[in-house]
Amino acid sequence: KEVCKIFNTVGVVIPPSYEESYLVAKLEDGSIIRGEDKIDELNKIEETNARVLDIWLEPEVEACEEAKRYIEDADIIIFSPGDVYSSLIATLLPKGIKNAIASSSAKIFYICNLVARNEFNATRASELVKIIERYAGRGIDLIIADSSKIPLQRRIEIDEDNLRCKIIKHDVASEVLHWRHDPLKLKNAFKKVFPSF
Repeated sequence: KEVCKIFNTVGVVIPPSYEESYLVAKLEDGSIIRGEDKIDELNKIEETNARVLDIWLEPEVEACEEAKRYIEDADIIIFSPGDVYSSLIATLLPKGIKNAIASSSAKIFYICNLVARNEFNATRASELVKIIERYAGRGIDLIIADSSKIPLQRRIEIDEDNLRCKIIKHDVASEVLHWRHDPLKLKNAFKKVFPSF
């Protein structure tokens, strides 16, 4: 709250839980990794078959009431791009978040990743959507996918035939920051999304 005041933000920033906990992941080779930093290190390995199969918190923690209330009252829930397990899924793991999403009448949007990451080894948008839906407990209604011609290694394939949600294709990749979305391009994409949904 103090940081929001300093930066004069619009809206509020709320953690999913106030309790201390650690991410724990089970990999497909059977090994267990503890700590977000260790899980993130998978993305630094050029070749790996040790992708994440499951992820949880130790110890389990309760979601804060404020976070649950905002989710339940939301019109739209947006899942951002990034490390799927260590960034996005981590926010869904405190007890009560999944139930809040289930109780919400909000539409769910996903800003699709630009490139495949080793932690999940998914190369298609449908694979990412399946992972998110597993932990969110609900289907995604719409994804925003990049349509730019910017060359990217391991670009995520937008496999429309396997996606059951609405797809908005828009040029959202940054021409300056490699593997990142451009904030202004995303803003334009959302201007396209809201009138059409």
